[in-house]
Amino acid sequence: MVQTIGVVGLGRFGSSIAKTLNELGHQVLAIDSNGDNIENIKDFVTLAKQVEYDTISLKESGICECDMVVVAIGHSIQENILVTLMLKELGIKYVCARAVDDLHEKALEKIGANRVINPEKTAGIRLANQLISSDILDIIEISPEYTVQEFTAKKEFVGKTLVELDLRKRHNVAVLAIKREDQLIILPPAEEKIRKDDILLAVGKTKNIHKDIHKE
Repeated sequence: MVQTIGVVGLGRFGSSIAKTLNELGHQVLAIDSNGDNIENIKDFVTLAKQVEYDTISLKESGICECDMVVVAIGHSIQENILVTLMLKELGIKYVCARAVDDLHEKALEKIGANRVINPEKTAGIRLANQLISSDILDIIEISPEYTVQEFTAKKEFVGKTLVELDLRKRHNVAVLAIKREDQLIILPPAEEKIRKDDILLAVGKTKNIHKDIHKE
């Protein structure tokens, strides 16, 4: 389903979001108070507008027609909070706002942001998880507690079936898929045997995957 999505703040983070959403086929309204940022993004989105960060200017930009808006402003916490507040007061149903620290995150939640993301914090957690577990290839945070992780099957797993490993019962971790050379086995059956160099895609509590699975 094609959506109309607004992105306010077109630094590296906001520009990346806007371009990716556009590539995914969505209508993207890119907004920034800096003309240079507008020039850099205008050929990669549906519409780019230089707009001052005040209620009247934002309303006139057409942002109220968006299905959702991402506030990606990172250079000024004050501007970030004010824009988020103005968007909620304009009736935007879903506002996703960028936070730069925990206090900023709490403030955004208090004023009604539907979702708050802290890209630096998320990137740090992701890198830390990868550094301490060399067999983790990729990690996607679903929530503060749950992740989807890709990791190479441990030696102890090889030759055993999923039912024998019983990861779901023992560690509350579910294997969603197995990557095997050029083959991708989605929702593998319980009788599927793990082979050497298999890559497992699993979902579960982050602490369970790290403290239990990687100690198997």
